[in-house]
Amino acid sequence: MTEFDGVGVTPRTGHGIARWHDRTIDLGEPPAPETVDPGDELAMFERARDVARAALERDRDRASERVGEAEAEIFDAHIQFLDDP
Repeated sequence: MTEFDGVGVTPRTGHGIARWHDRTIDLGEPPAPETVDPGDELAMFERARDVARAALERDRDRASERVGEAEAEIFDAHIQFLDDP
């Protein structure tokens, strides 16, 4: 087991599994601009935003039940970021 030292910023502590992601994955070249359909891109973005919103709302509800409404309100800010132009 690896332990990490740091400075706490809240009165609570946490524990869990740290996962390291390989950032050396080659994603290839981006597509040429003339091959990209802006309507398709916008639709993919909107679907991803809807999925993110549902996940955040689910997490907010779970946090509200587990630690309280005031603590769960942090998720409201994250949800608002989704609509920030």
